Amino acid sequence: METNDQIFRCPDLLEESLRDYALSVECSFADLKKTNLFVKIHNERAIRKLSEAFFKKLEPLRSRGMSSLSDKEKEQLKRDFREFALVLDKQRLFFDKPFLGYFMEMGYLESTNAFFDAAKSHDENLLLSDLFQAVRNLWIMNSLQILFGRNVSMTPSIFSYSMLYPYTDNYLDDPRVDKAAKKKFNERFQMVLEGNEPSNVTPEEKKVFTMIRNIEVEYDRSSYGELYESLLAIQHAQVFSMGQDGETKLVSGDLLPLSFYKGGCSVLADAFLVRGHLSIAEKDFAFGYGCFLQLLDDFQDTSLDREDRHWTLFSISEKHDVHDKNVEKLLAFIHRVMTKHTLNTANEVLLKKVIPECTMIMVMDVIGRDPSLVSRKFYHTLESYSKVRLSFYKELKEKIDQFTEGLDRGASIGKYS
Repeated sequence: METNDQIFRCPDLLEESLRDYALSVECSFADLKKTNLFVKIHNERAIRKLSEAFFKKLEPLRSRGMSSLSDKEKEQLKRDFREFALVLDKQRLFFDKPFLGYFMEMGYLESTNAFFDAAKSHDENLLLSDLFQAVRNLWIMNSLQILFGRNVSMTPSIFSYSMLYPYTDNYLDDPRVDKAAKKKFNERFQMVLEGNEPSNVTPEEKKVFTMIRNIEVEYDRSSYGELYESLLAIQHAQVFSMGQDGETKLVSGDLLPLSFYKGGCSVLADAFLVRGHLSIAEKDFAFGYGCFLQLLDDFQDTSLDREDRHWTLFSISEKHDVHDKNVEKLLAFIHRVMTKHTLNTANEVLLKKVIPECTMIMVMDVIGRDPSLVSRKFYHTLESYSKVRLSFYKELKEKIDQFTEGLDRGASIGKYS
């Protein structure tokens, strides 16, 4: 694979992550508890009852949009969400331990609220569905703040980097945009990442380029050279990932480095923007963390990627193929990344339990929505460790999607601002 000598350590980090993945051969379910069918059905009924009551409280958003809500109403909504999450935790309907309550205590709600407020001020035309995509990166960076012993907060750099998605990622992944336009955008964006200013900046480009300028205010280029090299790395990774598009399928040996490079560089940049400077172990952990998150995203998008001719380790398969081995390897890889380094921080042990468990639920969610991705035997094996039947994840996702679509319609009426 082609690399760029100016990208700090990324070739080494990429090779190390590929080696770790190759060594991740067995997925052990020994630490997981099985849940019988009676308990699963009980949990599903409880979740339905709680979620329906919660959505009913949020119903004003569907017709009015966020812009019409008073500060008092917004505070009430936050209290309602906190109560909803704490009950889910207390009744152990998804997790065996109260992870949701812990994250709220650490400041996730305040960070998320600050992000949404800043996003609304920056771009009134963003849909809530776009912001929900961006907030995923915020939460990853918040988890890194906890892991690195920092206070959870929405800093200018965290906001700016998270807002690059959906801006750049969606644009570069959009099959309706021709390659020439994408190439021109990438060239001009790289100029900004290198500290230069392109001429004749369009309004859409300004939205993206402003994000980098915001980071420069918090992190001076002369003192944080590696940080800006990591931003260049993710930009190069975006360019390289365009090679995954086309009529001709790539082989897995070519695809895996591309996926790892993109995912690893993304979370490496997250970590630099959280901490400023990183140790070798922290870089390796962040890069590996990003690699398995990218694989997880690729697994979630298997069917859509196949339709769009975007080739990943999962979408290159035929429609009738199953992914038992790939999923097992993914879960084994997560375990290896979490246990490879000891970072000696106060919350490390807890975070390294939370991340794999959340990942397991995300895998179950994907399979619950599309059982054809795995064999019937593997489906039932996974389901035995779930707190609900896997089909319930599909039901819940459809309800959430229906509600967020209503939020977008409300936002478009009142201009989400």
